[in-house]
Amino acid sequence: MSVMMRGASSAFILRVSGFALAYVLQVVLARWMGAAEYGGYTYAISWSYFLSIFGGLGWSIALLRFVPQYSVQGDFARLHGTINLGTLVVLLGGSLIAAVATVIYLLSDGFGFPPTAATALLIGFWVTPLMALVILNTGVFRGFKKIILALAPSELIRYVLLLLLVAAGAALGVRLTSDVVMWMAAGSFGLVILMQGVLMRVKLPRDLWQAKPIYEMGTWLQVSLPLLLVAGFNVVIARTDVLMIGMFLSPEEVGLFNAASRTANLGSFVLLAINTIGAPMIASLYARDDMSGLQRFAGNVAHLAFWPSLLGFAGVWLFAKPILSLFGAEYTVASTQLVILAFGHLINAGCGLVGSMLNVTGYHSQSARVYGYSAVFNIVLNGVLIPRYGITGAAVATMITTILWNVWLHRLVTHHLGVQSSIVSVLVQAFRKK
Repeated sequence: MSVMMRGASSAFILRVSGFALAYVLQVVLARWMGAAEYGGYTYAISWSYFLSIFGGLGWSIALLRFVPQYSVQGDFARLHGTINLGTLVVLLGGSLIAAVATVIYLLSDGFGFPPTAATALLIGFWVTPLMALVILNTGVFRGFKKIILALAPSELIRYVLLLLLVAAGAALGVRLTSDVVMWMAAGSFGLVILMQGVLMRVKLPRDLWQAKPIYEMGTWLQVSLPLLLVAGFNVVIARTDVLMIGMFLSPEEVGLFNAASRTANLGSFVLLAINTIGAPMIASLYARDDMSGLQRFAGNVAHLAFWPSLLGFAGVWLFAKPILSLFGAEYTVASTQLVILAFGHLINAGCGLVGSMLNVTGYHSQSARVYGYSAVFNIVLNGVLIPRYGITGAAVATMITTILWNVWLHRLVTHHLGVQSSIVSVLVQAFRKK
């Protein structure tokens, strides 16, 4: 338990730092690039992330199961085989997806984007295998419970590298267009992969690399492919708005919306940070069948997550334009979209750790179904609203989808676990006890 909590605490600190650094990076890029070029970069990197999840075939998540299992058993041959085959799968899968996307890109004449944005998108397609490999290597370290080695390169050092590259470019007088910054992003991923490779050889057991690999591709794929669906549903929900804005509107509007979206994400920051420590605690309480303890924990999380988020939402509502002016004066026109998105994140915080409660207590298939339906609903709603209402339509679609899956998962938590996790239900329970 103490090892788990130390690891969770390390992850908490790293994710807090990474979240803050990522936001600073977005502000710097937005100010130095301008809305149109920033939007082109944002659109390209969003496609990289979206495609990398599918290129990896869920292997990085499956490693969280197989690495601890084989490590405990001392089965370094299968462990070596899993890592080797996973590396091959993500590189080939990511490259195949990038190749198909490139063919579509060429046939559509760059989707009609301005030259730098079109080139950035093409670069983004080929960043896909690099991003997938970074995610895979992160999964290896997480499987060995080496949390700092898992998160520091991918969630902290990568942002530092990109910031340094961008700052160096600006100091040398390089025009920071979307394609130039996309090349810098590709370079940061390459450097992180080299760092991860060295750390894996130095920090992981020597017996692992000396063992002759054994491959059980069928068994591993049976685990990784269902996990791919869950990861895919989540990334569809998270990225649909930006990707579909790029399809229907201009790169500039992508940039404006992304500034609002990144800022609104701060509303779920407290909940996401708590989840780093909360998920293992939920699993531990459930394993001990301590349901009263789980209810108390859910109640504490509800208060810890909601009230700071409510304060943040009030600040966004009152000072949306000054906040967005951090990105530059041209971004203040997205203040309405910021408030709409922030309200969705407030509901997310108010419902508590509903996804984690289902996923770590054996009800992951039920949560996957909710995410799947919500992903489809999100695509349809964005497709209907964006052409008619622009980025406001995207904000409304994302807000409605966020409320939908949170309320739905909350009902499942109440039904299957008998736990009231939302701030409303917690306050009602406290009122009834008086």
